[in-house]
Amino acid sequence: MADSPTNVAECLMIIASSSACAGERDLIREILRRLGIGLKVVEWLSADDFKQQVSEKKYDLIYLGAHASGFGFGENSTAELHPWESLALAICETDCIQPGGTLFMGCCRGGMKTVAIKIMRQCGKIDQICGPFWTLKGTDITNAFQIFLEALVRQKQDPVTAADRASQASNCKFLCYERLDLAGELEMLLKMEEMGEALEYLRLGHSGLTKEIKKLTSAIETLCAAIPNAPALAGHQQTPQTGDVPNG
Repeated sequence: MADSPTNVAECLMIIASSSACAGERDLIREILRRLGIGLKVVEWLSADDFKQQVSEKKYDLIYLGAHASGFGFGENSTAELHPWESLALAICETDCIQPGGTLFMGCCRGGMKTVAIKIMRQCGKIDQICGPFWTLKGTDITNAFQIFLEALVRQKQDPVTAADRASQASNCKFLCYERLDLAGELEMLLKMEEMGEALEYLRLGHSGLTKEIKKLTSAIETLCAAIPNAPALAGHQQTPQTGDVPNG
């Protein structure tokens, strides 16, 4: 029986590293059970596989268990990682997170601002991202997650305050980013991207136009050479033939 009612009803746990979550999965399952939160666990193999496993249900909380870096996440931090953008797109396309839901990064460096920006740029449905700023052990992440959840569920704290509580209890820095707080930076990045696309369009368009003009000019010159007394192109003066006498 749950200890208390909760505004977090369902949690989706994404396992992208068996080694990172070897001893934590059962602990997290028990933490959620005591708080009356339902749990679905999926293994991350690829974005396409994730889309097949997750559909037709929204979650208030998504927990990612993985090794990670500023670039991405996966089985091992030294191996090839999945880009953060692929996780964001998969969550967005499956529409599996509730409005106002939280993505909790149970992985090293999951609380870096650059990670939050990469994910939020790709998915407008993720409103909060919380996680550790630096590296730490799996058990420390689990303990911090428990404190985070208790503050969020029992004490009805907001995710930012809950992350602060997790930091104080674990002696590890946990950060939480809200979309509204990053709105200015996200908007600036979007405008920079749009400007880059516009410049590339102009560059390609100018290059294509120049080639077409050269082709057209060459074709006209060929026609002019084949037609006696054809008028010269603008900018090109015909050379009088020997014996020609100008009028006047």
